[in-house]
Amino acid sequence: MDGFSFKRLLRRPWLSILSFIIAGALCTLLCLLSNYLDAQRANLDSLRENYGVKCVVTDKRGTKSTSLCLAKRYTDFIRDEENGLGSFIKELLLTKEFAGSGYIGSVTVLGVSSPRCDEALDPAMGGSYYTEEEDFFLLDEPVCLVPKEDYDDYSGGELALALKDRYGENDGLGEGTRKFRVVGWYGGSGKVFIPYPYAFSTGASLSEHPSTDSVAFILRDNESKAALMEAAAPMFTEVDPSSVNYGFAINVNDEQYKATVSAVKQDISRTELLLPLLSLLSLGAGFLVGFLGTRGETKNYALMRTLGAARSKLMLTVLLEQQLPPLIASVAAGAAAGKPLTALMFFAFNTVGCFASAARQVMTPPTRLLRDSEQ
Repeated sequence: MDGFSFKRLLRRPWLSILSFIIAGALCTLLCLLSNYLDAQRANLDSLRENYGVKCVVTDKRGTKSTSLCLAKRYTDFIRDEENGLGSFIKELLLTKEFAGSGYIGSVTVLGVSSPRCDEALDPAMGGSYYTEEEDFFLLDEPVCLVPKEDYDDYSGGELALALKDRYGENDGLGEGTRKFRVVGWYGGSGKVFIPYPYAFSTGASLSEHPSTDSVAFILRDNESKAALMEAAAPMFTEVDPSSVNYGFAINVNDEQYKATVSAVKQDISRTELLLPLLSLLSLGAGFLVGFLGTRGETKNYALMRTLGAARSKLMLTVLLEQQLPPLIASVAAGAAAGKPLTALMFFAFNTVGCFASAARQVMTPPTRLLRDSEQ
């Protein structure tokens, strides 16, 4: 900046201060809005990737999701990644239930493939558990989790339970005794948990009808409902409350997911509409500063042009004079918000506005400037 521009800044400090305040406020708001928009977009990506839309196998009416007695062909189809639903599934939740009795009393013996199969185990639902076997839910071995209050009595020992699989009752089958090694506890009562693979094989040996009581799964891609139902058509339908036919349906519980995604998308759209508005305000702020800075300077510019000052050099001098405070404010705001490119965009719009306002006074021929000033 030359001495002339610096002296003019000192001679009109109010304009420099006003320019600095307006630029600082607008640039800070633009940077904060840009940060918020980035956060919402990241939130949307996270929702799509991590929300976990749960699909539940039910009867056709959608009124029953437990004690379904799903034959093995259904679970095989669900697991099949080539010709079934396996490619759509992130996590599979399977249960197999028995009535059990023994020294521990009458309990429900529940085979589970994941802690998310039951609220008593699922930490996300307030449940808790401990097991000595890290891969407990994948084992095809007679191991179990007992209520925490009973763990000290059975820890390291065996628990004998008479099991009853009701799906073999009509054939006079479905009963037998199994001994389980106690390897952990859970925070609750009334149940004994065993690994689903062992529960499934035990049910097959007791009743000769290998079956699964409930099936649910978490979608790998939350946007894949249509493709999932198309792939499921050979074995499953959508829920139909009026249905009277025997069979099974898949209920995709994506209502909350859709509502959440829709709300975030609307927020992003509103924010995106504000960005052009702030850009126009940046342009207007530059125009206002340029107008105030060049108002009443007609004779000075005419004299400088008459003395040989080039139009481009004079325009550059005026821009340096008017845009130094906004430049300082933009750099400070961009650094504070971590948005240097956004701050640069603001400064560019501000400079364009200032140029548009000052160009009329600076770029006009001296004779016309003098004539206008004399009128």
